[in-house]
Amino acid sequence: MTRSSFQRRPVVLTAAVAVAAAAVFGVVQLTKTSDPVVTQSAGSQSPLTLDAKTSAHIRAITAPYRDVRKALADGFIATTECVSSKEGGMGLHYVNPQRMQAPLNPDKPQILLYDAVKGGVELTGAEWFKADPDQDLRTDAGRPTLFGHAFQGPMLGHSPGMPVHFDLHDWAWKTNPKGDFMPYNPSVSCTSAPKA
Repeated sequence: MTRSSFQRRPVVLTAAVAVAAAAVFGVVQLTKTSDPVVTQSAGSQSPLTLDAKTSAHIRAITAPYRDVRKALADGFIATTECVSSKEGGMGLHYVNPQRMQAPLNPDKPQILLYDAVKGGVELTGAEWFKADPDQDLRTDAGRPTLFGHAFQGPMLGHSPGMPVHFDLHDWAWKTNPKGDFMPYNPSVSCTSAPKA
């Protein structure tokens, strides 16, 4: 892993920007939802690919954010960190602090993932985040599922103030050869990230 002005640093599985949102806007609200699409799971892992209907739905709800100006207008905040590892990249994270404090909503991902490209950024996917209700890495009774897929975790926060949490990535706009829900995508790189 290399370090640049975007401060690439090792991350387990994450929303690096959730750190900023948790620190600036308070700890993520620990709430449950009655939405049948969002459920609690006892740790079973889901398949790594999406069915065509769900994939089309995720693309539809994130399509407006292909224009990063729409994401910024809707309250997403860009971070200066481009996340990558030897497994691939997550890219640049844009977090929505208001969504971070709301219950999980399958139609409102809290984090958008972008890849730096010449002249700007390109939407690659979305990420959903949920703080672990018991904050215990040894248990996973609070693991949510979304679209029938279990979140990854629990995992430690990635900076001071970030809680133990679960997260789920989806690469709706950039195919991930490792699977739709894998946290790192070998097709995403921080090498094109603009210099600060």
